[in-house]
Amino acid sequence: VLPAGYTAIVGIDSIEIADRVPLNSTTEVHTVLVRIYRALSESGAEATEIALASVIPTVLDALKGSYTLGGSIRAVDFGGIHGARPRVDFGDDEIARKNYWTAHLYVPCIVDVESVGFVP
Repeated sequence: VLPAGYTAIVGIDSIEIADRVPLNSTTEVHTVLVRIYRALSESGAEATEIALASVIPTVLDALKGSYTLGGSIRAVDFGGIHGARPRVDFGDDEIARKNYWTAHLYVPCIVDVESVGFVP
């Protein structure tokens, strides 16, 4: 999904119970954190930040289409049904003495707990 020159790391940021209804049915929101890195370019910070921001719609579009993890993720919570909507925080970081612009994309996913094999 990402063009050349970008690196992404994907992990879990948080897990929350969204609904608990009778018959032991639990729905959780697992917020996935996608960290996208781009090295600071020769053209400067502003050009690098604009380039980094331009890939966010590409990542979000990829998540809109049949995104599942073995059927356990019911949906990406784009509308904020169970709280937060997807959001992006921009920043910078130094890794091995090299400067990078970063985009932290937080993606809330609605998960049917029983389908992943554990119940809180």
